Amino acid sequence: MRAWLHVGAGFRLDAHNIGLIGRLCRLLDGSPLAIELAASWVRRLTIDEIVQAIAANPDFLAADLPDLPARHHSMRAVFEQSWELLEPEEQRAMCRLSLFRGGLDAPTAHELLGDHSFAELAALQDASLLQRSADGRYGMHVLVAQFANEHLNHDPAEAAAARAAHTDYVGRLLTATAARLGGAEQAEALAAFDREIVNIRTAWDRVVAAADWPALERMCEGLAMGMDARGRFEEALDCLQRAAAALAAHPAPEAGFVLSRVLAARAGQCERLGRYDEGIALLRRALRLSGGPQVHHDRARILGVLGRIMERRGRFQSAIRLHRQSLDCARAAGNSPAEANAYHNLASAYEGLMEYAEVRRLVQNSLRLRRANGDLRGVALSLNLLGIAAEMQSAYDEARMHYQESLALMGGLGNHWERALPLSNLGDVCVTLGELAAACVYYAEALELAQHYWSVPNMLMFMVKLAQLLQHTTANAAAVELIGPALIHPGADAVFREQARRLLGALGDSMPAEQFRAALIRGQARSLSEAVAFAIKLSRRSALPGMHPD
Repeated sequence: MRAWLHVGAGFRLDAHNIGLIGRLCRLLDGSPLAIELAASWVRRLTIDEIVQAIAANPDFLAADLPDLPARHHSMRAVFEQSWELLEPEEQRAMCRLSLFRGGLDAPTAHELLGDHSFAELAALQDASLLQRSADGRYGMHVLVAQFANEHLNHDPAEAAAARAAHTDYVGRLLTATAARLGGAEQAEALAAFDREIVNIRTAWDRVVAAADWPALERMCEGLAMGMDARGRFEEALDCLQRAAAALAAHPAPEAGFVLSRVLAARAGQCERLGRYDEGIALLRRALRLSGGPQVHHDRARILGVLGRIMERRGRFQSAIRLHRQSLDCARAAGNSPAEANAYHNLASAYEGLMEYAEVRRLVQNSLRLRRANGDLRGVALSLNLLGIAAEMQSAYDEARMHYQESLALMGGLGNHWERALPLSNLGDVCVTLGELAAACVYYAEALELAQHYWSVPNMLMFMVKLAQLLQHTTANAAAVELIGPALIHPGADAVFREQARRLLGALGDSMPAEQFRAALIRGQARSLSEAVAFAIKLSRRSALPGMHPD
């Protein structure tokens, strides 16, 4: 702060500037010299402009400060001085490590650098060009990494080898992610995915820019599965859209099945976001292109996602047919996790037909396979579906037990976006049993999770459920406002759109016509974001008119 106040004529320290300075200090990793050099620009630029300029070009940090020696007038001068003191092999190590913008663990660093890795890592740490965190990961300041990257690019052969090594590292990581997410190591796989997300993004951007289809083939499934598990739907969709465009612009006859895999993964994210027409078009194209050594595996996934979208559209018989085809492909591939997914999807489609005995039979098949595989995420999803079957058969204690177990498993894995499903289902049980205040608590948490991850179908579903709860209170106008979006938004599931229509008819019969019309207009005039914010506010116990303690 002293640096900013010292150099900044007219600079005012307020709440807005404190936040921006904090962001700048994080970018500069707390380096006193870098902060002082950045502060020298405050007379001419806003703090926002300084942040953007530093992120784009470390040479921006240069100043003519009379109280600093010449070697400290820019970060480049500081880095050049340190660089010149390194041995050639230490310089090479610095350049290779600079590609790991998300850091790397010690085994990877030693594998990357080879025989003299311990000495080289120690030399870079001694020169303050490399840091090691408490958990043993090595990391390099972003400005140091930018400087090292420039030197790396002076040697095209070395640069190509270093980038290939980084790409290979991320490819192995994502291959392992795809394999481990269907089994007993999924918690460790998700933790590794979270740690390496910056490296994953960096490598993905590189192979997309090069239309490197072998690398895209290797990375696609793990990237899509990891981002799906973490609720990164929009980010995953963006990554996959860019990959599909690159593959289409640089077609290779033998790479059609890679494009098929990318398109299917995109469609899966479209389903999460309620973009069903787009998802169906992508899946049909993916089916036409599918082939290669994993054709049954790929078709099992494509048919499964297509079946889920048909189910969301209310076309349950079509969904069942597609899920049975998916099951056949999974068996032909000898893929137990895919077989378990197909059984689960079949059970879900039969739930739409209200054939709960068949739901129980199919979901038990899925649970048996998922437990044998150690697939805790899959077990949690199947327990949630088993809870729905129990609830629909009026076995409320059993339903609650399954929902609570599902919730605990999801929380343990960090799959927070999926916790919204059992939470909302616990709310349904509470409504049925007259525990309205408890239902509000569950619906509020479910809505907030769906909003945070922008899971459009879930947001619309939960608003309809909350509107049904409001029938038990005096808030009829609020209920009409809540169901307005589900009636017109293309991301609403068919089942809940129909429930919204029936509820709207009942509310219209019980309210003055003018009040009813005004409430419906208000509800449908809101954006989805505004509607969800309104619903979350309503779902708080104190906001519901006519509600009494349980």
